[in-house]
Amino acid sequence: TSWSRVADLTYHKLTVTRMRFSPDDRFLLTVSRDRTWAVWSVHDRQLVAASPPSSHSRVIWDCAWLDNQSFFTASRDKKVRLWEVVEKKEDLMGELVFDHSVTAVDVCSKT
Repeated sequence: TSWSRVADLTYHKLTVTRMRFSPDDRFLLTVSRDRTWAVWSVHDRQLVAASPPSSHSRVIWDCAWLDNQSFFTASRDKKVRLWEVVEKKEDLMGELVFDHSVTAVDVCSKT
């Protein structure tokens, strides 16, 4: 088997800490030490949405899709945030605040 690069997904300024495909495999979510997240189209490899400047105040360690347009981010700033991306617009839908850094997050599918 021979591997070849098909695209460079350039957005983050520091190390990407996690990448996750959406449940329908249409999108790729990336989170980074630079405190940002990005959503990419798998089909055309283009940036679909990106975090607002204040998405988190510390490194984002993990992410998990809730459904095909909503996802969680987990950060050293002690917050888990729920985001929704619809038609290239991102909205903060909710937030949980913990006593310590949050290093992991996941979603249990009902199927």
